[in-house]
Amino acid sequence: MKSSKIERLFAFVCALVMAASMFAVGAPALAEETTANDEVPAEAEGAPEAEANEAYTVTFTATVETGTKTEPVPVDKLPYELDVTKRDELLKKLFGDDVLSNAEVEKVETINKDNVEVTGEDTNQKISVKQIFSEADKEQITFTIKPANGEATKKTVNVICQKSITQTKIAIPADLVFDGNAKKVTVTDDGDKVLVEGTDYSAEYKDNNINAGKVTCTVTGKGAYMGSATKTFEITKATLTVTAIDQKKYEGDVDPSLTYTVDGLGKDDKEGDVLEVVLIRKEGEAVGEYDILQDKLVLKSDKEANYEKAIKFNGAKLTIAAKPVITFDGNPGENPTKGEEVTGKMDPQTVTPNVATKLAENAFKRSHFDFVGWNTAADGSGTAYADMAEITTDTDVTLYAQWKRQVFAITFDANGGSGTMDKQTMECSIATKLNENKYSRDGYTFKAWNTKADGTGLSFKNKETVRITKDITLYAQWTKKSSSSGSSSSKTSGSSSSSSTSSNATLAKTADPTSLVAVATMASAGVAAVAAGTRKKRG
Repeated sequence: MKSSKIERLFAFVCALVMAASMFAVGAPALAEETTANDEVPAEAEGAPEAEANEAYTVTFTATVETGTKTEPVPVDKLPYELDVTKRDELLKKLFGDDVLSNAEVEKVETINKDNVEVTGEDTNQKISVKQIFSEADKEQITFTIKPANGEATKKTVNVICQKSITQTKIAIPADLVFDGNAKKVTVTDDGDKVLVEGTDYSAEYKDNNINAGKVTCTVTGKGAYMGSATKTFEITKATLTVTAIDQKKYEGDVDPSLTYTVDGLGKDDKEGDVLEVVLIRKEGEAVGEYDILQDKLVLKSDKEANYEKAIKFNGAKLTIAAKPVITFDGNPGENPTKGEEVTGKMDPQTVTPNVATKLAENAFKRSHFDFVGWNTAADGSGTAYADMAEITTDTDVTLYAQWKRQVFAITFDANGGSGTMDKQTMECSIATKLNENKYSRDGYTFKAWNTKADGTGLSFKNKETVRITKDITLYAQWTKKSSSSGSSSSKTSGSSSSSSTSSNATLAKTADPTSLVAVATMASAGVAAVAAGTRKKRG
C-alpha cells in the first residue's frame, strides 16, 4: 500500500518535471522561429559571423625540411601574448616535438620591434604580437635554441596578424535608385579607415547589383583581413520625368518641333528605347502663348523592371510673336532751327527674324545737312548702319537718322594785290568771323571784300561775321591812296564809279539776317552778314 503511494507520488513528480521541461523547451523554439522570419535591415550592424574568440587570427609560418608549415591561432583581441608554454608548443608544432629535446630557448630576437615586443627575462620571456595588417609587413621572430650539449641554432618564424572582416563596418550604397550604375558596398575599419576592394577584401554580388531588385553581397577578407560577412540591400525602380521645352515662332511661320528632356534614365538607356512620347500644343495662330501638352507618354513594357510605369510630365509654352519691325526716325533733334527741319517720310519695314535684310533707302532730307547713316540711338552712341545696309534682328528696332552739317569753303582772291591767304571753311549757316585780310597792294588801301571782282556783288568788312550756304570766292577791294598835293581820290579799284544801291543791297538791308530763307535769296550769293546793314552794289 505504501509502495503504491510512493509510486504514485513518483509518477506525479515525473509528470511535473516533464511538463516543465516541455514548457521550457517550447518557449525558446517559438522565439527562435520568430527571429528566423524577421529580416535584419541591411544598414543595421549585424553580429559577426565568427565567434568572439576569432576576432583576429595570428598566423605563424616557418620553413622546414618538408616545405612550409603554418599554425594559425584565433584570438579574441590584441595584443596576443606568447608565454613560455605557448611558445614551446608553437615551436614543437612548427619544427617537431624533438626541437626542444635536451634544449631550451636561449633568447628571442625580433626584427621589427614596433610590431613585436619581448618582455620578461630568461626562460620567462613573453612575446606580445601587436596588430599587423599587410602581407608586405610580415614580422619575423627568431628563436635561439641551445641544446644541453651542442651549438645553438636559430629558428625563424614569420608572423601575420589578420582581423576578422566581421569586425569592420560594411555600409550599403547611399543611393539605391536604379541609374544603370553598379551599386557597391563600402568597408571601413577603426572608424574612418576606408578599406580597398581587391586589397583588403573582395565583394561578390548575387544575381546583379545594377538592375532593380534585391541584392546580396558577400564580403570576404583579404590580406590583413579574414572571414566573410553578408549584406543585403534593394535597388528600387527609377521614376522618369519628361519635361517639354519652351518654343517660339513668328506669326505666319510653321510650328517648330516640340522637344523634351528626360530625367531619370539609366546610364546606358536611350529615351527612344525606353519611352514613347508624343507632344501637342493648343490650337491658335494669333500672337500669344499656347500650352504644350502630352499626347502620348508610355513606358515600354520591356523596361518596367527598372522604371515605374507612372511618368511625371512638365508642360511648356509655345510663344507666337509678331515679326520684327524696323521704324525709321528722321531725328531732327529738339527745336530744330527754322528751315532746318527734316522732311520726307519712311514707312516701317517688316523683316524676317534672324535673317539678314536690306534696309530701305533713306527718304529723309534736311536743309544744310548731309545724311550719314542710321543708328539705334538718337545721339549716335548705339549700333550704326549705313544707308541700305543689311540688318539681322529678332526684335523691333528703331533707327535714327544721323546728320552732319554741311561744310563750305571761302576762297580769298587778292584781286590785283599780293600775298597769300588759305581757304577758310565754315559750317553751313553757322555765324563765323572772316579771317583777317593778309593781302597788300602798292599804292592802295584794303577797303572790303566783295562777292564779285568788280565790286558789284555783296560787300563785307574785314573780319566781319558771316553765314555761308555754299562755296564762294571773296575778292579784295582796294582804294587808291591820296596824292602828294593832299587831294584825295575816291576811286575804288575793281569797282565802277556808280554809287547807286542795287535791289540786292536793299534786300540785305531789310531782310532778317537770321533768316536762312532770306540769305538764300540774296541773288544766290551764298553769303550774308549776320548784322543787318547796307550792301552797296556799284552800278
